[in-house]
Amino acid sequence: MAQIMIVEDNQGTNKAICEYLKTAGHTLFPALDGEEALNIFRDNIIDLAVLDIMLPKMSGVTILHEIRKISNIPVVMLTGR
Repeated sequence: MAQIMIVEDNQGTNKAICEYLKTAGHTLFPALDGEEALNIFRDNIIDLAVLDIMLPKMSGVTILHEIRKISNIPVVMLTGR
């Protein structure tokens, strides 16, 4: 199964997404802010990233730009905007 990074600052939403995907057999890497997300991304092999746009410390768009510098993994932008 896939290794998926979930970047969502709302703890309840982050936990719910992780629980749902975990039941499907995926390995999850939850992050609550942009800085944590980039650290996780650099330290692990991530197959898919789910990014919120409005995050503390760094926006989801900035994280996407940083990911694109070194990887072409699929990214799903999840936002209330």
